[in-house]
Amino acid sequence: RLNRQHTNITEAYGSLILAEYTPASGDWILDSGTATGAWLVAVANNAPPDTELIGIDISDRLFPTGEVGERIKCYKKSITLQPSTDWTGTFSFIHQRLLFGGLRQDEWPRAISNMYRMLKPGGYVQLGEIGVMQGSPALKRFQAIFDGLATSRNLMQVSLLNIPEMLGREGFKEIIEFPKFFPIGGWAGPLGKLDLDIWLCTARSVKIPVLDAGGFGVVSSEADFDELLKDIERESETTKGCGLDFSYYVARK
Repeated sequence: RLNRQHTNITEAYGSLILAEYTPASGDWILDSGTATGAWLVAVANNAPPDTELIGIDISDRLFPTGEVGERIKCYKKSITLQPSTDWTGTFSFIHQRLLFGGLRQDEWPRAISNMYRMLKPGGYVQLGEIGVMQGSPALKRFQAIFDGLATSRNLMQVSLLNIPEMLGREGFKEIIEFPKFFPIGGWAGPLGKLDLDIWLCTARSVKIPVLDAGGFGVVSSEADFDELLKDIERESETTKGCGLDFSYYVARK
């Protein structure tokens, strides 16, 4: 799912790096929340051979191995901690994507502060996060579930996640948003069906915690949850405008 998600986002933007930056010989590049390392592996295909490509994640379960991962170095670390004092002022570019479900409200400022510290003067950060789901009653009901789950875990609701404000507060300059709309469902053709498949995988992954928390006033049983996903599939087949927002934010130190 994560690799498909990476491919989908990259194809939509047409580029891995949206800043006015090209990896140069000797540069250090960091991918925070790297997971499978898909973004880093893709960057490695176009970066000079002596570029240092570093991935960090709180879990090493999905780190790339073998020939695919030999160009990059992955560490079991969190961007919210002080990953290494040796990395202060080290990186030319830092990438992070889709950690809305991984960083608590109080951790976001700390993460961005660490990124600022680890960047070289003039270095860039690129952060990508989803926005709200829209276009059908069933999608709006599931958005309420996502918001409830976020609140219960002290996470930031996506509608309240103001990345530009946090970047500016830390001292970043030249903050630019690159928004995209990702259609969900058959109404948008093959691309919409692919996005729906990816989204459904994510939705199913939260079924147990949602039910354990009582369903947030939207669902009360596993049957309710499954029926809601079926409603989303049905409605998104013909309802134009079903989808979700996504934005990359680029800023410079």
